Amino acid sequence: MLSIRRKLLGLAAASSLAIAPIVLLHAADEVAKPAEAKPGVVPALPVIPRPSSADSEPTLGVGKPAPAFAVASWVKGEPVDGLAKGQVYVVEFWATWCGPCLAGMPHISKLQDEYGEKVRIIGISKEKEDVVREWLPKEREPGVTWDQTVTYSLAMDTAESQMYETWFRAAGRTGIPSAFLVGTDGVIEWIGHPARIDEPLAKVIDGSWDRQAAIAAYEEELKVMKARAEAAKMQVALNSAIRDKDWDRALVLADEVIAKTPESPFPKLTKASVLAMSGNSEGASALVDELVKSDWESGSLLPTIATGIVAGRLPGSLDDAERLAKRAVEVIGDKHYSGRHALATVYAEKGQLDEAIAWERKALELNEANVVVLRALRLLEAKKEAAEKDAAAPEK
Repeated sequence: MLSIRRKLLGLAAASSLAIAPIVLLHAADEVAKPAEAKPGVVPALPVIPRPSSADSEPTLGVGKPAPAFAVASWVKGEPVDGLAKGQVYVVEFWATWCGPCLAGMPHISKLQDEYGEKVRIIGISKEKEDVVREWLPKEREPGVTWDQTVTYSLAMDTAESQMYETWFRAAGRTGIPSAFLVGTDGVIEWIGHPARIDEPLAKVIDGSWDRQAAIAAYEEELKVMKARAEAAKMQVALNSAIRDKDWDRALVLADEVIAKTPESPFPKLTKASVLAMSGNSEGASALVDELVKSDWESGSLLPTIATGIVAGRLPGSLDDAERLAKRAVEVIGDKHYSGRHALATVYAEKGQLDEAIAWERKALELNEANVVVLRALRLLEAKKEAAEKDAAAPEK
């Protein structure tokens, strides 16, 4: 069984990938863990698409008519036979095992409550129906079940996965949660992560949405997605080179991934990790310093760097990690939980359990349904309780 420390490091690495992470449905997600490195994963590129979809062009996108709506059954909410004209819909693809999907459910429910009959939000799962039905009565937090949390409709995909094939796959999507916003005329107005749907949904409902601008923006997004898909193939080879400790090849591949995805800083973190593992601590430190400097004002990458240092995948001391995590908390503020969670991870590694627990609780204040933070908090509380029992036990 993994130690509490190892579990916390793994949780920290997983939770720091992005402000709104996506879980891949078809991912070769094994990341090399050399024996000399501490547990934990410095994220490389969180996109490894299904081979069959990576080489094909999407046939569905923004500005296209929504495909036929067909589900096998409904597990929550009033059923609909199809998407009626005059009604705005949000069709979201999710799963009970998807942490980011669950973390976003309170927010989606808030939108449903806010707009009422102006929008019908429908979550689509391709799991077995009994899995979803058994999940609904489980507690999201003490005293609150998922059934009480979710205020929108939930439906099961058909046995042939019609919704996933004609919507999700046709649009070239590779990870969940993914949401489709359908306007009153049955045309898809927006596709993306549901955490970013607030503005598009508000404008579609009040009639101020610019469809042509949305189409142009989505076409640019598709170009980025294609580059990421190509980079993901390189990432598989990069992971293999890291496992084989073929550092020269790993560095060449890391540079190729960076070139394919210049908008993302995460491949550079992977390169820094490879440099560190290959013994080039000077090169690794220089690259980390460059990333810290570029991110100092926004703070979005600092939590990942901090937890990477804690995990032993990036150069730096625990004091360095604490400084970066504190800066992230300072500049991110109440926008996101990641800075607080990273700081908790640093304090946990330093053995300052009270501080770690306090910061995990503060992280939960910003994302009360976050499974990663909840698990980390429970691990820390269990460790503290065990330590207190040991201290109170009489000496033999």
